[in-house]
Amino acid sequence: MMRKVCGRTVQTVDVRAWTVGTTGQMRLELGIVIKLLMTWDIKPGRESEYVEFVMHEFGPAMVKLGIQPTDAWYTVYGPGPQVLAGGVTETLRGMQEILTSDDWHALEAGLLAFVDNYRRRVVEATDSFQL
Repeated sequence: MMRKVCGRTVQTVDVRAWTVGTTGQMRLELGIVIKLLMTWDIKPGRESEYVEFVMHEFGPAMVKLGIQPTDAWYTVYGPGPQVLAGGVTETLRGMQEILTSDDWHALEAGLLAFVDNYRRRVVEATDSFQL
């Protein structure tokens, strides 16, 4: 399926993401240049509050700020971060403006109430899985 994202026509494919037992429909946008990769571990005992925050505040706020969510992965078994999440913007400048905004800093502060070992990095997006 083709659709307009950030003023550009891109191909979209449906993917399924599982986060703390919740299955949700997400879109993987192909052809967008800049990707924000975030990893974290959910604080023990905060799982329910975390899910509520991510579903009702964090995700919608990312979209409002201009980051299109692409994927969210939950590690069920093995080493590594418990959660990997990603989102894209059309330009590096756009991503930088978002990540230096007061609204983004407030959103990250909200997330940090529920997670440990938070890390983020900005990379050039590819059409394959990125760590």
